[in-house]
Amino acid sequence: MSLEGAAHAVRTLLKVIEEAQEMRTARATGTVLDGVVEHAGELLAIVEDELEGLDRSKHATLFAAAPVLRS
Repeated sequence: MSLEGAAHAVRTLLKVIEEAQEMRTARATGTVLDGVVEHAGELLAIVEDELEGLDRSKHATLFAAAPVLRS
């Protein structure tokens, strides 16, 4: 996989997380919020796939970000 792919997936994931946070602030619940959270999980899986094969020590920040984003 690629560093560029991982970076793009992280940027997209952060936008989706921000959207979910805004929805929660607005007290949104239900299937729309559930769908946004599910989409975030799918994007995180893409990030983790993109990280496979990259040098863990060279890209330590990206590797450290994945568990933080998952939580």
